[in-house]
Amino acid sequence: MRGDGFGQILPTPPVLANRSLPTTDLLPPPAGNRFSGTVNPVPADVLARSSWQADCPVSAGELSYLTLSFWGFDGRAHTGEITVFGQLFAAARGQTNWSAHAYGLAIDVDPFCNPYTKGDLVLPELASAYLDRGNRRPGMITAGDRTVAAFSAIGWTWGGTWTTPTDRMHFSADGR
Repeated sequence: MRGDGFGQILPTPPVLANRSLPTTDLLPPPAGNRFSGTVNPVPADVLARSSWQADCPVSAGELSYLTLSFWGFDGRAHTGEITVFGQLFAAARGQTNWSAHAYGLAIDVDPFCNPYTKGDLVLPELASAYLDRGNRRPGMITAGDRTVAAFSAIGWTWGGTWTTPTDRMHFSADGR
């Protein structure tokens, strides 16, 4: 650990440098490789395995449970669930205000392939291999790509355009 409480910046292990991890299907894949998404109340078993707590700024009844189709690194369509409760809670820990994530106004997309940097700090700590944006790999977001364009089309901003910090994983409705 560094003096600021973060892990030391170490080289990315070779097994993670070209991240192509297999996807374990917990939900059935979308029919016919077409996009599918659902929005429902959060099932009790999902809430129970989350880190949501009563002091979070959004009540359990106000949360939604999202499932959606995505392409895995294996080139196949999968269905995943968005269970961001742990990230939402962690984003506010140790702060005096809740983050945009906690209110559903921000989302982080593939953090390992799109690390956050501030000075010499890289988060996640082992993701330094993904700082060279010229070395394009699956999952990386770059200026002008389809991911940035899709979020821009709905009025969201990309943290990859910020100078300090640079938050390549972050998209937000309120620019924060």
